[in-house]
Amino acid sequence: IVSDPREALDYLMEAIVSLDAEDEFHIALDVAATTLYDTKTNKYQWGDKKYTADQMIDIYGKLLKSYPIYSIEDGLAFHDKEGWQCMTATLGEKIQIAGDDLFASCPERI
Repeated sequence: IVSDPREALDYLMEAIVSLDAEDEFHIALDVAATTLYDTKTNKYQWGDKKYTADQMIDIYGKLLKSYPIYSIEDGLAFHDKEGWQCMTATLGEKIQIAGDDLFASCPERI
């Protein structure tokens, strides 16, 4: 069990490097952040810490600098409309942002 997303990504990168395949792999994250979101506090509970949408976006931005991430799916909760706008503005030019929970699981939004 890993306690930090960097630990999991480090293991993944170790495997990719051991295959000498750094140019052949890119990473996609499915965060499923709706399961982390507390609608009462408008914060994300990740491990024993609570984060705002801006803090989650900052975490993703830092991960992008260290790992070959090309896509983040459900990086924020589908309830968090303002957060999604901020994430799209901040990260949308750098990676693919997918909103499965935001769109596919909620057809009335489409």
